[in-house]
Amino acid sequence: MIIDSHVHLPSPEVSKGHECEKIFRSVGEAVALLKTCGVTGIIFNMWRGVFTDSEEDVNLANEQALALYDEDPAFFYPGAVIDPRFPAASEKWLARFREHGLMWVGEVVPYRMRTEFDQPEWMRLFDLCRRNGQILHLHGSRGVMGVARAMPDLKIVSAHVFPELLEALAALPNVWLDLSGKETGERLGRMEKALHHFGSDRLLWGTDFQVFDPAVFITRARNAFPDEETREKIFSGNVLRLLASAGGVAPFRRPRI
Repeated sequence: MIIDSHVHLPSPEVSKGHECEKIFRSVGEAVALLKTCGVTGIIFNMWRGVFTDSEEDVNLANEQALALYDEDPAFFYPGAVIDPRFPAASEKWLARFREHGLMWVGEVVPYRMRTEFDQPEWMRLFDLCRRNGQILHLHGSRGVMGVARAMPDLKIVSAHVFPELLEALAALPNVWLDLSGKETGERLGRMEKALHHFGSDRLLWGTDFQVFDPAVFITRARNAFPDEETREKIFSGNVLRLLASAGGVAPFRRPRI
């Protein structure tokens, strides 16, 4: 199995001002490329949910993600979209996802808020994630460390390999690292450096699709991790164990009829 732990599926009905929005005309086109590359499952949210500007963005992004999950739970595993500017909607969707047994939140980014993750606006929602037992997927930053230290029982996935943060993040046992992003996929040594600091049990393969080509990250991972056992952990084993530790619905399986 190859599970991409960091995917944003297109929202063709809305523009958030990024050049990648012109690549796919539909979710179906994007999913077809993922599958052609060999990806067998994804943890995802919708593009409009990455750059939320309104309560409508929060609501529609979550509704669309759950609809895709209902369509094919063997391939899709949605992460809840939250935004502190819309606390009631965020709390509603955290509860709704948990009711469905879906335990992933994010990837959450601070772009629109322009406020670091360890500030009170975010921390109120993160504490709810903690109490719910949900896994929190955060765009990598120094604020991630503040959240992890304040809530040591909250499972956090930090997105992207930022070399200057690796040692400090790896010292926090409640932090996992996803291997997504431009520098990780293109630069030799980034995945290897992540393995050196985190070991093989806390790394998750991911791409940041729809921005980057999954095939590049598959090739880079196969070259960076020649040991088959290590590679299998990173491609799928670690994320499956992380999801299992949070409980909820069994991921990437079709329901029994």
